[in-house]
Amino acid sequence: VIVIGNEKGGTGKSTTAIHIAMGMAQRGIKVACLDLDSRQATLTRFLDNRTAAAGQRPGSLVIPRYRRLDASDATEQSEASDSLAGQFFGALQDFAEHDAVVVDTPGHSSRLATLACSVATTLITPINDSFVDVDALADIDVDRREVKAPSPFAQLIQKQRDHLGSESSGALEWIVARNRVGQLDNRNSQEMTALLSVLSRRLGFRVQPGFSERLVFRALFYRGLTLFDL
Repeated sequence: VIVIGNEKGGTGKSTTAIHIAMGMAQRGIKVACLDLDSRQATLTRFLDNRTAAAGQRPGSLVIPRYRRLDASDATEQSEASDSLAGQFFGALQDFAEHDAVVVDTPGHSSRLATLACSVATTLITPINDSFVDVDALADIDVDRREVKAPSPFAQLIQKQRDHLGSESSGALEWIVARNRVGQLDNRNSQEMTALLSVLSRRLGFRVQPGFSERLVFRALFYRGLTLFDL
């Protein structure tokens, strides 16, 4: 279960989810997609676009199974929470025969995102390459470029790791992907590299390069295509 998670919006979670899912599918891995962002539903809209494009290009596009979970219409909060949990675990059960499930989460704290993190084997957290976005990982003293405390999101991941350790059921791999990195190795980029190096040791994630800002992603989205299709 590969979860794309960050409680901050606009960091490229759906673009990351799309390319991971399609990259795996085109390599013959049996992958399914689960969209937990009922409001934006970017992953679902992309796969709808891809399904439409496949009708015009028979046999040329791989389309994984996918499902979108809508917000519960229950009036009681506890009832709504139970309904969402039931939908979530039911979807995972439906995908049980797949090699992997890629889960896209909303850009805010939610019951579904917490459930997704609770079953993740790999968590990928995209961030924009700015000190503003690092607060999704930790409380930062921007003037001193120092870490004051882990963020609530980071604390949630640590609790999940502690749980996995106590259950001896495997480790949660956490990857932070740096999106929209500047093309020049400027001072901001160097300072971000140093800060993330400190955070990676303290919080236990590894840093990977993510996506640059490119208009091609927007153009391909409406055609249901990825960089792998070019």
